[in-house]
Amino acid sequence: QQQQQQPPLYPEAMNTARAALSSVQTPEDAVRALRQVAAATRQANAAEGAPQEAEEVPPPEIIGVTLRALNMPVTAENVRRALAEAAGPGAPPPSMEDVMAALVAAANYTPGSLPVGMI
Repeated sequence: QQQQQQPPLYPEAMNTARAALSSVQTPEDAVRALRQVAAATRQANAAEGAPQEAEEVPPPEIIGVTLRALNMPVTAENVRRALAEAAGPGAPPPSMEDVMAALVAAANYTPGSLPVGMI
């Protein structure tokens, strides 16, 4: 007996994700794509009646894993740029601790798996 493929839970969010991820070329693009996917997911959740969540700055570990998952070079400079983009204009520069947390998370991430803490 062959199992049928289930449609994505939120097709609009999946389409947004595909579009956002297809144009990623820089660490800043990766963060913008992450924001677009998060916003589409929040919108889909709200349409299902879930409480609306506020947009938050992603933790450094998510930034590191995002860069790795997108096959971007996970260097201290790329992580610093992505963290600065995530924090937004006027925010202080990323701390060395945040850069290290992102680098460690990226190094421990196996592409195709969910990061620890996301399950």
